Amino acid sequence: MKDITQKAMLCRLRIGMWGAEKLDRKLTAEITTQKKAKSNAARVTKTLYESPFLNEYRTLAGATRQYARDLTMPWDDNATRLLPVAMFDDYSQGIQPLLSALDDAKEAVFDDFKDCQTREQARMGDMYNPADFPSVEAIQGKFYHDTQFWPIPSAGDWRVDMDTQRMAEIESSTENMVNQRLESAMGDLWERTYERVKKLWENLSKEDRYYDSHLDNLTELVEMLPDMNLTADPRLSKLAEDLRLNLCTKSMDDFRKDIGARGDAIKASRDAMTTIEGFGMFAPAK
Repeated sequence: MKDITQKAMLCRLRIGMWGAEKLDRKLTAEITTQKKAKSNAARVTKTLYESPFLNEYRTLAGATRQYARDLTMPWDDNATRLLPVAMFDDYSQGIQPLLSALDDAKEAVFDDFKDCQTREQARMGDMYNPADFPSVEAIQGKFYHDTQFWPIPSAGDWRVDMDTQRMAEIESSTENMVNQRLESAMGDLWERTYERVKKLWENLSKEDRYYDSHLDNLTELVEMLPDMNLTADPRLSKLAEDLRLNLCTKSMDDFRKDIGARGDAIKASRDAMTTIEGFGMFAPAK
């Protein structure tokens, strides 16, 4: 465990925004009464604010979360992720422009929201109620983002006045927890690799359109695998090298134009999937 605490850290990205919705209890009661339904049979939730600026913020938030997921591995159920130390600079440098874009997008939302009620009244018709709309100052507090980093817990972190046996139990529990979560994180990495290889294999196997994104996504992951292989698993190292040599040194144009190269890539990707399946890391493709 000492080794992993030096190779990786924990991180959490939080992004918040105003949902722009409100439950209308009066309208809910009207609808359920009209339809002779029980009061809990339906809920009428109104969309108070519809704007391309809010949609842009949502899109950017999704892209930022995806970027963070791509460079990390799962750790717990609370959105905490495992970040290799070797990828810290890439993570920080890559996410900063996205966070800056989020800041610009939220300011655009605030500017637009100030004068939106006339427009929203026309859109909402008789459902419009000015009392539903918060102030600009109120929604500003709903938009936020932050990134936190902290060390992986270590059994040696426990420094409390406790009997030796109980201390040993806690240290053992901490070590087991870290090892289990690390195993889960590496399992996720195997699964992610399998899925990207599978998407490329499926695309190349169809004599139809071939999408650059499938090869680009695989190549991006293969380039990160050496840093993300926190357990130094030789099987993953070999797989990454095989994928790099057999698939990632080509372009999708090569596969489009050269039937032989495409056939080789289909075989290489199928072989990689079989290898992962053979390790018991993922269920066989259907």
